[in-house]
Amino acid sequence: MAQDDLCATAAAQLRGDGRRCVLIEGPTASGKTVLAGRIVERLRAGFSPTWTRGDRLDRQVDEHALQHASLRPTRREVAEVVSDAAEDLGDLLADDGVPFGKIAHRALTHVLAGGRHRQLSEGQQRFLARLLTVALGRRPLLVADDLHYWDPVSLRFLRDLLRGRLDEHYGRLRRLAVVLIVDRTRAESSLLPLLDAVLDAAHPMSFEQQYAPLAEYALVLRLLGLKPELPEADIATLHLLTGGNLALSRLVVEELQGGPADIAQASAATFQQLLGRRLAAASAGGELSALMGLLAASGDALGLDELACALRCPIDAARAQAEAAAEALTFISLSDDRLRLAHETLQPIVSAALGADGRAAHGVLAACLARLRPGDYGRRAAHLAAAGDMAAARQLEIIERLCGVRQGRYAWSPPAVAAAAVDDPVAAAARAIDAALQADQRGGRLAAIKILEQAAPAAPVPLRWELTLLRAHWLGEMNEDAAVEQALGLLEDLDEAREAEPELWGRSRELQIVMLSNLRRPAEGRRIERMLREVHGPRAAFDPSAALALNRIRRSAEAIHSPQIAHDRLQLALRFFTPDAPHAPPAYPAEYLATLNNLCANEMLLGRFASARAHARRIARVDGALIEVVLPRPQLVWSNVLLCELLNGGPAAPIADAFLSLVRVGDLRSVDEMLLEINLSAAQALAGRAGAARERLEAAYDAFRRRGASQPYVGCFTAANLAVLAWLGGHDDAVAGHLAAAGVALQAMETAEYSPPFLAARMHRLDPILRSRPRMRRLETLETALAGPPQVGESWAFFARPLLATDIQFWSDL
Repeated sequence: MAQDDLCATAAAQLRGDGRRCVLIEGPTASGKTVLAGRIVERLRAGFSPTWTRGDRLDRQVDEHALQHASLRPTRREVAEVVSDAAEDLGDLLADDGVPFGKIAHRALTHVLAGGRHRQLSEGQQRFLARLLTVALGRRPLLVADDLHYWDPVSLRFLRDLLRGRLDEHYGRLRRLAVVLIVDRTRAESSLLPLLDAVLDAAHPMSFEQQYAPLAEYALVLRLLGLKPELPEADIATLHLLTGGNLALSRLVVEELQGGPADIAQASAATFQQLLGRRLAAASAGGELSALMGLLAASGDALGLDELACALRCPIDAARAQAEAAAEALTFISLSDDRLRLAHETLQPIVSAALGADGRAAHGVLAACLARLRPGDYGRRAAHLAAAGDMAAARQLEIIERLCGVRQGRYAWSPPAVAAAAVDDPVAAAARAIDAALQADQRGGRLAAIKILEQAAPAAPVPLRWELTLLRAHWLGEMNEDAAVEQALGLLEDLDEAREAEPELWGRSRELQIVMLSNLRRPAEGRRIERMLREVHGPRAAFDPSAALALNRIRRSAEAIHSPQIAHDRLQLALRFFTPDAPHAPPAYPAEYLATLNNLCANEMLLGRFASARAHARRIARVDGALIEVVLPRPQLVWSNVLLCELLNGGPAAPIADAFLSLVRVGDLRSVDEMLLEINLSAAQALAGRAGAARERLEAAYDAFRRRGASQPYVGCFTAANLAVLAWLGGHDDAVAGHLAAAGVALQAMETAEYSPPFLAARMHRLDPILRSRPRMRRLETLETALAGPPQVGESWAFFARPLLATDIQFWSDL
């Protein structure tokens, strides 16, 4: 009755207006999670729950608590779920697409948001995607379990979320309901201030759970399934043995159900002895003991592939052993190819019952992860630390942080190892990374590269390889052929990492493909791609990082392949990134949107403008209506959306007006903004505003030349479009100069094997038309001359080819 009243009170609190929070505190195995489940059950009708929990082993792995959030809807809820797109529903039913006005509104909203993509990492975006994908009319509900085991990065993000710092961009968070579950006694002392900050931000209604008192213990035993009626003396003995701990009480009940037992003797036995008897009875050959030792060391759960690797047996044999163990021991379970203990309380008890300290098991699991999922640096480091290999663990912790910085998951913060002894090589490398990143942030890229160059020789492997990779990455961004060639040499030196650290080696090869593409050496890039496919292909079935890398390569295929081959690869990548369920969020939102965008660009390249427009509108629908993730490069993607609308005959004036405020005139700092500027000028020209279009394009071209940019596609199309606009405006003297500049850039583009065939035809057709035809018939002549070539499609609208064909190849660089 007391539990029912407590659940009703908590549910009423969470139903209130605005963001609401309930805190459940108490010792381990006191029933906190069970209570939270009962509260969630009461809220099922109006809320969509997301569960996530901390893990004792992985509490130092950044964003671990966010990355492992999972939806727990019932089967009925899955069947009923629909995207939260009520404002678009009627239009979607009417014409199977989002109206252009709403697409433009979303584009402008992104610009006004002021770069929120710089505030949230990819992991945080994925977490919000899970949290905010709710059924129509339902509120998001977050259950944050084992908060005392959350990692610091996840805790800081949760603190900011509860303080309302994301409400401006994610409006649904204003009505978020939160259940926090915590045992302060198990939190590390260094994290207590941060944990308190989270709780202060939540303003929760607090409830405290305790172990079952002696007065209620008989009822607890009956609820756990104990059938025989026990005398009060025996109940008191069992309560003394378990302390009212529910997980341990369940274990004792299971032991008593196995047959007659002397309760008085049980009081003298330890739980290790109890478990030892159970293990001995279930496993005559000792196989179960080995399996249980690995499970106790695994932390949250043990995958069947990890178990097969550790036991050195086929995965079918590992599955059979796991199924037999789950049948023999009721306190473990097997689901979704993951083996789990019923409660974390049992982990140290199982280890003690087996008579081992677990170090050997941790070492085996670390070695298996290095083979199965080498990119899972955080868990590898946790197991190595538990196995006692602190030097190797510290290296992987630094690599994990450095990868997180490079991938935008979080900002760099120097690890504690940086404060170690001066002669410690790992600490010295960490300090060098810290100094290099700070120098780079101050604009001293050359100084940063020099710091890494000096630190790399003394750094131990694999940290030395990671320093070399970062140095090559920075050199490649300098857009100077000599620097890029030097970077390629460094990347070749990393071939020695292929066997020991295949994930690191794969990242180096992906970077090599990008550099070879920029140097217009696609044949070499295709050779590297084949190597990567040979390595990642067989691993993709059991290594998420390999599967992600394989599909990143497919997604960027246009940089080194013909449009048709790239189209086939993009389709494969899209199938990987598309969510399985119709309205579920994608696991990798930024990659999903980038793949859609590249496929949209590829369809335009092949002349399939209607299909391209469908992909562009899908981007707008996903971004604005379903999961609210941030576009990785908004100007580039919205340039694509604009271009698709124009190529499909959309009204030029409204399109131009909707997008004109997206880019700051006269302050074009990136190639993305320049490409969007080119297309904006095209929209203005199509709307009859050739003079304004020319001014806009000239400003973009001046900015391009001031930057000393080497991208021939931008120079080619900007100069060619300026030639058309000058001719339309009657400025014949300027046409030849623009055409000459475009021809020089085009010649550089034609050295690449993957240049689309219509580029040369475009220039050859423009030159004689613009030089010789009388201006009075220019419109009719252009319309006739620009009708082909036929392979680009009949929908290639008037002015589309000469004015709007921004280099599609560049968009694969997302």
